[in-house]
Amino acid sequence: MNSYRIVHPRLVLLLLMVQSPAVIAQTWTQTGAPSNFWASVASSADGTKLVAAVGGGALGGIYVTTNSGITWMLTSAPVLNWASVACSADGSKFVAADHLEYGIAPGSLYTSTNGGATWTAGILGSGFWRSVAASADGIELVAVASITTSRGGPRGLISSSTDSGATWTQASVPDINWFSVASSAGGTKLVAAAAFDSLYTSTNPTVSWTATTAPNLDWSSIASSADGSKLVASASTYGYNTGAIYTSTNSGSTWTLTSAPALDWISVASSADGTKLVAAAKKVGLFAAGVATQKYMQAIQDQQEIMGAIANMVIETYAMESAVLRAQKLAARNGEAGAANAIAMTRVYMTGAMERIESAAKTVIAASAEGDMLRSQLAILRRLCKYEPFNTIALREQIAQRVIEAGKYQLA
Repeated sequence: MNSYRIVHPRLVLLLLMVQSPAVIAQTWTQTGAPSNFWASVASSADGTKLVAAVGGGALGGIYVTTNSGITWMLTSAPVLNWASVACSADGSKFVAADHLEYGIAPGSLYTSTNGGATWTAGILGSGFWRSVAASADGIELVAVASITTSRGGPRGLISSSTDSGATWTQASVPDINWFSVASSAGGTKLVAAAAFDSLYTSTNPTVSWTATTAPNLDWSSIASSADGSKLVASASTYGYNTGAIYTSTNSGSTWTLTSAPALDWISVASSADGTKLVAAAKKVGLFAAGVATQKYMQAIQDQQEIMGAIANMVIETYAMESAVLRAQKLAARNGEAGAANAIAMTRVYMTGAMERIESAAKTVIAASAEGDMLRSQLAILRRLCKYEPFNTIALREQIAQRVIEAGKYQLA
């Protein structure tokens, strides 16, 4: 049976174009990519560079775009049955897995270090590859495979690279059907999902993989936050299994079943913690401004204190997003460890900024509503401001220690 779940035989590649924070996941624009059997797509950190592969049982190429999907170019990658692609944060390094379904022959792993201009075969005819993942700098790579085309096959492979795919090392792993893999931005924390088995984690992919406490399900997809602490995994309803989505907030030590319905889940994705908070901040600002505008209409320009509070929220949000983007760029350039201090500083600032934004929003809402309406609006605000806080005490101690060691303030 074909293990790929094709919703429609002629899928059109879509790109999410966020027009404003209020329409996230609501407005979609068809890109210039041709209609095809799209199997996988990956994005750079800023979303301008994308790579998409044709597969799912069909033979095709790999396409790239450098303008957020407006135009696409077919790369020199060979025409194969691609299963998965991943890319570095700057969109210059790619890794792609060729599956070769239907028992024709095992597939190969290919990499590109120049944005898809040229491709190099890393491991030829080595396995029925299912999924690949890359660190933010594109140096640390990992790939998982099943030996047979049928799900639940008797053996599996996990191979990793520490030099952008120039060489690969096969890990000693259980003979199970590996199906999905994800990596932290630094490539130091990995998680893999196996069909009809458990979820596994590793901090040294060439040495050991450890089974977590996750139940044995038909796991279909796994995703990780940038620091590798927050994970999400989906399971399908294949056979007699029950579909489910599980999450972990401690790098896979424990897992929690979410309230997602028992459906045939195919794929999941995770945001980096920072970008999620920025999105929340934008929503809070828009919500508070909307409440005030509904109350005062054109006369809002005369409400100087309300306008001042809204302006403060905008400024805080802009500063949050700028800090996150700067930290992401440092992590992409220097690796997660090399940007540890910048990440810590960003998280400390964002925690305080969210508190100030929530306080300003309460001020605006209290000046714009009363009674039951006020209570209803505050309840909405609480939901928008619901997030898991960072341990700012530990982060400040980390920052202080780094400053003491360096004898000056610095981001590295």
